[in-house]
Amino acid sequence: MLFWNIIGCSPTTRGEHLAKQNKSDQEHAAELFEAVTDALETEDTEAIKKLFSPYALENSEDLEEKIQALMEFYPGSNGGYKVVVPTHESTQQYGVKKYVICPKYTITNDDEVYQMRLTVYVQNDEEPDKEGVYMIQVMTEDAWPEDFKWKDEEDAPGVYVLE
Repeated sequence: MLFWNIIGCSPTTRGEHLAKQNKSDQEHAAELFEAVTDALETEDTEAIKKLFSPYALENSEDLEEKIQALMEFYPGSNGGYKVVVPTHESTQQYGVKKYVICPKYTITNDDEVYQMRLTVYVQNDEEPDKEGVYMIQVMTEDAWPEDFKWKDEEDAPGVYVLE
């Protein structure tokens, strides 16, 4: 397949390849949402911790306490959710890839709107122990401060709640 892509006779177009990757990212984001929200609603701290990468588990400050605070804060999603899935892909050297998805969910519950953003290393050839959930951030739309910027993979891993 790589040979065909190089010479330009690929059986799929670049647009088709990107559409397939996007669908995969959307599916991954939906699975993550279900896993996180199921664990929050059943108050299963261990299930949430299992989603985090080994790196995030080791380098998060007060992770269990922050997960507990998130469980107390998060009311559920009885009104459903919408998601957009920004991605970051980089290759520092040939064949070494880092691929990060950052799904941002708009969640509705009893007419209240929440935002949840995950930072997830899907692939990290240089630091494979970072693969998995790196960060969970949640806030109400009312709490959205002016000039707000989500934390990203350059920030410390863990759980962040903004009320």
